[in-house]
Amino acid sequence: MESMLAINKLTIFNELKGQSCFKKLGRLLQLVKGGPEIKKNQAYYSFVNALLEENAYITYSVGSPWQNYILEKILTSDNLFTRQGETQAEISPIIEMAVREDLRQLEILYHIDWADIEKQLFGNSLDHSIFNFQNTPVSEASTIFPEKYHEEKRMLKELMNKNQDWNNLLPDIIGFFKKWGTGEFAQYWVFKYNGDCLEGIDKPDPIRLQQLVGWNVQRSQIVDNTRQFVKGYTANNILLYGDRGTGKSSTVKGLVYDFGEMGLRLIDVSLKGLVKLPYLLRKLSEKPQRFIIFIDDLSFEEYETQYKELKAVLEGGVEVQPSNVLIYATSNRRHLVKEKFADKDMNFYFVDNDEVRMQDSLQEKLSLSDRFGMTIYFTSPAQREYLEIVRTLARERGIKMEEKMLDRMALQWELMQNSRSGRTAKQFIDHLAGRLAMEQREF
Repeated sequence: MESMLAINKLTIFNELKGQSCFKKLGRLLQLVKGGPEIKKNQAYYSFVNALLEENAYITYSVGSPWQNYILEKILTSDNLFTRQGETQAEISPIIEMAVREDLRQLEILYHIDWADIEKQLFGNSLDHSIFNFQNTPVSEASTIFPEKYHEEKRMLKELMNKNQDWNNLLPDIIGFFKKWGTGEFAQYWVFKYNGDCLEGIDKPDPIRLQQLVGWNVQRSQIVDNTRQFVKGYTANNILLYGDRGTGKSSTVKGLVYDFGEMGLRLIDVSLKGLVKLPYLLRKLSEKPQRFIIFIDDLSFEEYETQYKELKAVLEGGVEVQPSNVLIYATSNRRHLVKEKFADKDMNFYFVDNDEVRMQDSLQEKLSLSDRFGMTIYFTSPAQREYLEIVRTLARERGIKMEEKMLDRMALQWELMQNSRSGRTAKQFIDHLAGRLAMEQREF
């Protein structure tokens, strides 16, 4: 059968053969020409189930579910061809020849006559076929981040769906990889890493830098450093420390919205993930994108030793930090490793501690924060600054209230929460907006 031969001929896209849909399709095609009825039915529905599972995570469907699956795999695969398209000015002639042949085979698979296969399997008894559904959006593309990437991928899918010879579109396909990259780093701009796996986040925190109020001087330093970095110039690792609720984490998370199209990716690394940080850095060093390793709320108890891994990465390890990776960490502490008063007591005879060189131990703890090239302090706002944040957020949310009343309620909220910060201001506005909306609706 031509379709079975097409699967076997794949070279550059050879990895597709090992994926569930292709394996189940191969099994189905083998049974169609001759096999027990029950096994043919099982193979068909097993394939359909695998296909629906795959399409459930695709933002926009073009063609039938099978056709959409083929297009998605071409545009998201991470292989020798797509990596060359991503990083090199030209595809090598031998790779181009192989990928052109692969595109011909994938077109054969794209145009499988499912009506004929289903007739051989079921006669005329099959009332509904998933292969008759065309151009069915399976989720709202506007809700999936990054929106522009998914929109351009949809447009290229539609172009391929209408074109009878995909080899004519090879420059368009290569251009897509060159602009957006390949694999997971094209599909996602924000990730989580726990030391075991790198997980893409399709709906990250939507906070934008433009939405953040206050701390403009601190934020501009971070933005300038990041812009320098994504443009390919040297830049510094940054420690953002200071009072809680001042927008340290939001500032870092907001960077990807401003610089994602320039190749910036954000990876949230847990304390557990720090132990295997060198493995992650090796992987990232091979990619053309620029990466910020984001470590939120960074601090260590005395007995925790992960900070030594971070120290080695920042400066002093045998493996240098890749030029396409920076580390941005937030903390409420200026010195990231917990100290005790005993650490500062130089009268060794009267301290209940068996450390002989306590000053050496203290210096080791302090040296972690010193290894960040930039240290930026976020302090709690004064009352005037706090009220200005509240007024700005109220205007953005469309809350119309006399300024004196708004200020008085905001100060009462601050007293109840025993905290004055940007976070407190946002929480107050969330509360107020919800209450006003409820009162208006119920009235």
